[in-house]
Amino acid sequence: MQLIPVRARQWLRVGFMPAALAGVLGSWAIQAEIGRWLKMDGATASLLLLILAVSVAEKLLPAVDAWNYNLVTSPDTGWAELGRDLLYFFGVTQLSVLGVKLAEAGLRHGLPSSPLLSWWPTGWPAAARLVLAFLCTECANYAYHRAAHSVPLLWQFHSTHHAVTGLVGIKALRTHPVDNVAFHLVRTAPLLLLGATAEELSGALYLGGC
Repeated sequence: MQLIPVRARQWLRVGFMPAALAGVLGSWAIQAEIGRWLKMDGATASLLLLILAVSVAEKLLPAVDAWNYNLVTSPDTGWAELGRDLLYFFGVTQLSVLGVKLAEAGLRHGLPSSPLLSWWPTGWPAAARLVLAFLCTECANYAYHRAAHSVPLLWQFHSTHHAVTGLVGIKALRTHPVDNVAFHLVRTAPLLLLGATAEELSGALYLGGC
């Protein structure tokens, strides 16, 4: 028996992703308030709320019902799968965040000696600089992603992300910390060396996360 009428299901399928993207963009502006409300980092809190919304939608409107955690019909495998994914979400993700912070701190320590710091177009409008930062991070992300699939050493770490056989929102975070740190540095190091501000960089990464 369907919990949601057919017409409503159709509208939800069409409208969910635009609504989710709008919510992500809106949460960027108030992520500090969201973080204070949930007592955690604002960006992490926004991601957590998005994952929760996606998980509810996947349960109500699954693309493939077998991909959901069947905690009642198959409790042994369902709970084991959910437990592993939560370990990645709360454990490996936080380990990755720590690695990123350490790597970024080391990178920023060497910034004063960078000869490229004056190259960033500081005279451009803020929106134009944000778009430029976004394009730079996306191009760097694309280049590294191709390398992660073709260079054997990089694939050893990146393959963790492609080990899943059933796709739900939380499984997107099943990644290796080394892969996460490398991805982050490839996207951020060029912009920091060129002189982009922390706000421009965080905005570009936030848009990329959409």
